[in-house]
Amino acid sequence: MPDNDSSRENLVVQPPTAHLPSIKQLEQLLLQPAVQNQPDSLSTLRQHLEYLRSIYNPPVRGAQRRGRRFVFSVDESQPHSPDPASSSAFLDGVSQQTQLEIIRSDAFEQSYALRWLSALLRVAQKEDVTAFFTSDESEAGDTRKHAFSSLIDTSAALLASCSGTSGAGVITRDFVFSTGSQGASQNFPDQISVSLTDRPLDNADFRSVGAQTWGGACVLAEELVQKPSIFFGGILTGSRKGEPQPFRVLELGAGTGLVSLAAAKVCEGIPSGLHPTVPEEIVATDYYPPVLQNLEANIATNFPSSTPDNAHPTKVKITTQALDWEAFASLEGTIASPLSPPFDLVLGADIIYETLHAQWIRKCLHKLLRQPTEETNPRFHLMIPLRPSFAAESGTMESVFPFVGRDSTPGELELVIFSKEIIICGVGASTQAGSSQVPFEDADGDDIVRYAYYVIGWGVGTRV
Repeated sequence: MPDNDSSRENLVVQPPTAHLPSIKQLEQLLLQPAVQNQPDSLSTLRQHLEYLRSIYNPPVRGAQRRGRRFVFSVDESQPHSPDPASSSAFLDGVSQQTQLEIIRSDAFEQSYALRWLSALLRVAQKEDVTAFFTSDESEAGDTRKHAFSSLIDTSAALLASCSGTSGAGVITRDFVFSTGSQGASQNFPDQISVSLTDRPLDNADFRSVGAQTWGGACVLAEELVQKPSIFFGGILTGSRKGEPQPFRVLELGAGTGLVSLAAAKVCEGIPSGLHPTVPEEIVATDYYPPVLQNLEANIATNFPSSTPDNAHPTKVKITTQALDWEAFASLEGTIASPLSPPFDLVLGADIIYETLHAQWIRKCLHKLLRQPTEETNPRFHLMIPLRPSFAAESGTMESVFPFVGRDSTPGELELVIFSKEIIICGVGASTQAGSSQVPFEDADGDDIVRYAYYVIGWGVGTRV
């Protein structure tokens, strides 16, 4: 019997023109009566929609890393050569993935998929079809009515995705991250997935960028999933077991919430016996109301238990909060909940794009990042892309935050950089793990994005 890998490798993916039922059959298929022990029409059509989604709106699997190196680290045991590419970047069945990419780039097949989805929506809106699914007032009828409504919503979203980003408006995507060897050693599931909705960019309002998922969030989320002991070491070692105070996590500029949701799902995977006596608390912040509304919706999608009317809370409490860095930096007096008490872990991705951002964030961290103790070392993890158009803005990080001194000379604690790492990621289709590693010196071109990854905390700094 062939193994699973070779079976996937030999799987032939049919194009939409060969796979989908003909447009003329759609109405007949929808009105087909249910037959015992046979898939109903809605289940059959849902399978076809999942097939189209696998082509035109596939999951985002990892950050497609090609290498990494430490520029500075106070810990000399850290590796200073690029790691192998992340295993999350590997899509099972390379030849199958190649087939999908060929189909995805075929304009004729995409055009047919658009026509097929448009026809399905037209047929679903016909009076006799609508009545067929909505006239039954029984409990089974309600279930069928909900399934019909879900089919229409999924079809409309796929039609938008197939039309391209500019026509898509609202797009829902799944982000899938492999937990890697460290996750396996902690008995985490093989992978963690987050479902996110991105809202369209409004060219007249720069604030709408927060409703989009950016690359830095994907890279930082993958760090969280693959290296949980760096972020949640106090919990995983059991040192916080039974502690009455929650482990608190804050995300600055959360946007669509990918980083916060990945952190929440990692916390969910921690064995129950290691948790404090109260749930971990994650506060995802942003400033603009439309971004916060979308963030709240994404949290509800991934954690229905976070909604007030749910009677079954999870091990993690995740909430949203408006936060204006400039106003908060100059705030005097008592800090209200949920931004108080201070946090054990602060996260940020793609949040330095104005020259004053680093200064505001530093002042916010003075109030929001917990002071260290003998048992705790609170940290701020920041991932920012090194875009040429924002070189001046990203360069302010190292003028605002000094690097930590390598000696043990006592002094007043300030916020310092404990490590700086460059992570190199590819752009475009994912490739097999380990096969696309690019030496740092050669990592140039439009298909490469560099990220600076800073770990910041309380320490004694040194300035050049």
